[in-house]
Amino acid sequence: VVGLSGGPDSACMLCGLVQLREELGIRRICAVHINHGLRGEEADRDEAYSRCLSETLGTEFRSYRFNVSAEAERWRTGSEAAGRRIRYETFERVSREIGAERTAVAHNSDDQAETILMRILRGTGVAGLSGMEYVRDAGYGKIIRPILDMSRREIEDFCRDNGLSPVQDSTNDKPVYTRNKIRHLLLMPMEQIWPGSVSRMARTAEQLR
Repeated sequence: VVGLSGGPDSACMLCGLVQLREELGIRRICAVHINHGLRGEEADRDEAYSRCLSETLGTEFRSYRFNVSAEAERWRTGSEAAGRRIRYETFERVSREIGAERTAVAHNSDDQAETILMRILRGTGVAGLSGMEYVRDAGYGKIIRPILDMSRREIEDFCRDNGLSPVQDSTNDKPVYTRNKIRHLLLMPMEQIWPGSVSRMARTAEQLR
């Protein structure tokens, strides 16, 4: 199962896994897209692109629609946390249905740095500073992060070199969610003060793991 939002990260990951499927012995790939119902026509565009990309690459495709805002209210949590819960519950359900052994999600090295900073701000120990794992056991099968070592710039280069035209989530440019605030208010200024700090944070997390 491959989580496919239609953005550069997941488009890169899906294309790369298709290119490597024989070498890695992958028998079946099913791309799963979640429409969170938060961005109207833009979300519909993302779903349409994800479907088109899957057809072009010759993979199975499944899409699901949810009202994340309503679920967040029901669970008494934020929309960011509700969306994450919905995604992983859906991935697990599809994995059980098709007998998938792995679920691939498209976190990259920039996401890793954001995660570490978030944990530092909340308070954490060595385990928290180790960041996200490449592989972790889930309720069914394993969650894998194949592009965790790739930077956003490398991902954009891969998309360009392979003729991909991924969609862009407009909320990524706005400090409206916790991760976006970390990215715009902390990581970007850090890179200006000390270029390469993001990649060094990711390497530090790997050493701690």
